[in-house]
Amino acid sequence: MLRRLGLPQGKVISVEQLKAHLRIDTADDDGLLASYIEAATATVEDRTGLILTTAEFRASVEAWSATLAVPAYPLRAVTSVTYIDRSGAEITIDADLYEPVETDEGFDIRFRSAFSAPALGDLAYPVIVRFEAGYDAGDPAPNPVLLPPDPRDRQMIIMLVGHWYKQVEATGTADLQSVPFGFEMLAAQRRIYR
Repeated sequence: MLRRLGLPQGKVISVEQLKAHLRIDTADDDGLLASYIEAATATVEDRTGLILTTAEFRASVEAWSATLAVPAYPLRAVTSVTYIDRSGAEITIDADLYEPVETDEGFDIRFRSAFSAPALGDLAYPVIVRFEAGYDAGDPAPNPVLLPPDPRDRQMIIMLVGHWYKQVEATGTADLQSVPFGFEMLAAQRRIYR
């Protein structure tokens, strides 16, 4: 079970940048475009498994295993690995007992040989991993950033917002369920399978 612990830090594309791409020269719909950017970003994240802007997360699993799959990409840092013991207390695992490892499917947390899996309590999802994931927001050209997003991620947002915006112009309401074919193609290319 994955839960975002706070709001994303930054945006993949600003309203001004989006307006330049879509050739919109009025400020009348800036609020609408901003809400579309948020909805499109969430849609891209849902379809691909990628986290487009930096955020903190909590993932919970039902039991110990030799590796714990991190259900978000890219992983920036593991904050903690904890578990709920039989008394209901949350216990933190020493960071020297595990390491994040990048795999073909994303990132796993692998436990070192010195780790011995402690007994878990009866609560659902008692093993908890807190971590930070996501790409850096902003344009990497003027200031190199650690994890710049792939240009295809930004293009998916532009495609979705452009599609929704043009539907509003034509009909007065947007069909947020429909997506352009190009979006589906790019989402399939970028999808992380966990």
